[in-house]
Amino acid sequence: MADKTLTMYMKCCDMFYACNSTNVYTFEELTNILPSLREKLTCWSCEELLDHKPFTAPDSKCSHFMCGDCRDTSRPFVGKCQHCNKWRQLKANPTLACILKGYITLCRSISDTPIKTFYQNQAKLAEEENNKKRSTSKKKNRMTFLQVLQEADDYPKTSDELVLGNPLPPPEIKQDIK
Repeated sequence: MADKTLTMYMKCCDMFYACNSTNVYTFEELTNILPSLREKLTCWSCEELLDHKPFTAPDSKCSHFMCGDCRDTSRPFVGKCQHCNKWRQLKANPTLACILKGYITLCRSISDTPIKTFYQNQAKLAEEENNKKRSTSKKKNRMTFLQVLQEADDYPKTSDELVLGNPLPPPEIKQDIK
């Protein structure tokens, strides 16, 4: 259901605009919820971030989404869902396409702040610490905050983005993060 995904997206936007770049702890909740939103925007078939033309079941009884490419090529499904298995009946979802575009824009806006650099430095320190301890802990399958931002940076730009630029300006940021 795109409604739950829209609600989560709006929450991420609210969090981002409420963040204070001089206090990295204001980003803490956002760093947890943004990867969850990314999971919601995953194609049920290829398990990648949705493409520019996402599809959903017409009756919206499930919360699975599918890329246009996967639907067009009838790629095999990862799971079994009585609604999604009728892949010829899946409908383009313009609301979900807008959410996806907003999500990409939000991630790119976050990447334009000093917060990304702060978290990159934190990740390097954590990696060095783990190497010293020779930790054998298992990593989660869920994408990290930095992976989410990098994926959005790498996401192909649409023709209207190339013409119009970034439709969501980042908030004014003070540069002195410690």
